[in-house]
Amino acid sequence: MIDFVEFLSEFAYRRIVIGTALIGACSGAMGAFLYLRRQSLMSDVIGHSATPGVMGAFLLVSAVSAGFDARSMPVIVVGALVTGLLSVVLANRVADTTRIGIDATMAVTLSLFLGGGLLLLQVIQRSRIRGKGGIEELMFGNAATLTNLDVYTIAVVTVLVAVVTAVLWRPFTVITFDPVLATVAGTRLKVLSPVLFGLVVLAIVMGVKAVGLILMIAFAVFPPAAARQFSKTVGGMVLLSGVFGVVAAVVGSYFSVALGKVPTGPMIVVVLSVIVVVSMIVAPKRSGVHA
Repeated sequence: MIDFVEFLSEFAYRRIVIGTALIGACSGAMGAFLYLRRQSLMSDVIGHSATPGVMGAFLLVSAVSAGFDARSMPVIVVGALVTGLLSVVLANRVADTTRIGIDATMAVTLSLFLGGGLLLLQVIQRSRIRGKGGIEELMFGNAATLTNLDVYTIAVVTVLVAVVTAVLWRPFTVITFDPVLATVAGTRLKVLSPVLFGLVVLAIVMGVKAVGLILMIAFAVFPPAAARQFSKTVGGMVLLSGVFGVVAAVVGSYFSVALGKVPTGPMIVVVLSVIVVVSMIVAPKRSGVHA
């Protein structure tokens, strides 16, 4: 069994650790906003709804430029971002303008987009497109396939999300806890609310290649659930969620390699599950989270 120091000394393994750690930090931190809005299922909607975007982007890039890697991180992120954000807007729009609850609209939206994505996947698999082999791996992810460009893309997205969130921190927290108060206070909900959801979508979809469309919900839900047991402020919860995401990514990546032929994404999910269980057992009695 490979030791941890030897594990980090290998460049290929370090690339996996850096990529998944950035995903864990960003997705965990932004997932806290969904958790506090009681819309954690939205992360599942985003992950599944990214499927048609990823497959559509692959088809488009393959048709336009045969020499470009249609499975590179920039292509995947842009495609997933488009349909992921569209699913969020659609689910919230239907819930706001009809008598259908948000839980039902999220379930319908998830099924609709996932079905469309799976149809596109079948089209790709039955086509003669070069480089289509292994495209189905995006459903469950494969951190070992991360390239330097992928890691750079993940790093840029993480920094972008962190900077925008820091700049708009106060209005984001007000929107999260009390949209009515935010409106009365003059906060531009029609502008800032889509920005917040856009950042959340971006944080989630950038992990598609490493963790997979199916398992990204764990990155956005488990860290906030564990951090909630210890946190009394939004800032503390967001920070601790990111830390838990990083810890799970590093430990999960190590065990996936050390145990041999164990998928990285599922192993990270197992570690996240352990963190949540332990947090519920050892967390001190705490009051509610406040802004």
